[in-house]
Amino acid sequence: MKKGLQKTLLLLTLLLTTSLIIPSCKKKGVGDERPETAASLKINVLGKWELTKGITTYYGVNGQVINQEDMSGSKPAPVWDFRDNDMLYLNDDRGEKTFNYKVSIDANGNSRLIIDTVYDFNINVIDKSSMKLFLDHKLPDNQQGDIRKETIEIEFKKL
Repeated sequence: MKKGLQKTLLLLTLLLTTSLIIPSCKKKGVGDERPETAASLKINVLGKWELTKGITTYYGVNGQVINQEDMSGSKPAPVWDFRDNDMLYLNDDRGEKTFNYKVSIDANGNSRLIIDTVYDFNINVIDKSSMKLFLDHKLPDNQQGDIRKETIEIEFKKL
């Protein structure tokens, strides 16, 4: 009886240990790693990023798509250069433009990139080699005629 009790306790201990170890070994998927602070997010954003895909979609009053613009067709591909001084240098086929930018993490833990206080992007993915931004922007009535909303989806690769 004593040996049976010892085997049962040993088995329960092994089972408990295994159940605690396995969840801690779970691999994170792509995009699961989120920066914990705005400072760590900024470190990830800094540098030169080449635009690989970019689509702006305009929606009308009833939610119908009015127009789409492909930003990724220009040659050479636009390069966004995020500098430590909170300046973004955008180089495209029309020359260089500069913008102010700010990164933040909202109350829900979502990473944000704000450009010139006008464009407030969600950073959906950011790692050492890629970044994906998304913007859902409602326009005030009568500002753009029939257009009521625009979405912008942009993908980059790190240079």
